[in-house]
Amino acid sequence: MSKQKLRKIRVGSQTYLWTVASEYRHNACLEVLTIYQDDYKKSPIRLFFREEDSLEKRQQLDDECWLVSNVGKGILWKTGDGATIQVVNLNHPGVVAAIAKFALQNGWFPETMHSPMEIDYGFDWIEAIDFPEPRGDK
Repeated sequence: MSKQKLRKIRVGSQTYLWTVASEYRHNACLEVLTIYQDDYKKSPIRLFFREEDSLEKRQQLDDECWLVSNVGKGILWKTGDGATIQVVNLNHPGVVAAIAKFALQNGWFPETMHSPMEIDYGFDWIEAIDFPEPRGDK
């Protein structure tokens, strides 16, 4: 995994740093979103989106599902007829801020934790979060 530049967002009065990267683990390709609270880099939240979960669903064209994008846009919702109707772009600060807020409400305590909180199947969180409307990204 190459070094990624950390980007900043604000959630309330707190500053967070985040990055999105492709990673390979146990012969699996993953998109990984990592969010750190400023000054607490030992306790990030990490969400994993496995390409293999997407590949299995891509072959079942009648199923509606989330897919890891192969064009670097993030996570896509595919309808039963194959159309994409929603994009959760992991490169957008508003999307990352919504994920950070959700994490803080669901057990992520970066100031007191001493290790990363890892969400192995990030698609579950994507379904649970009410994301802001994208601005100009279609």
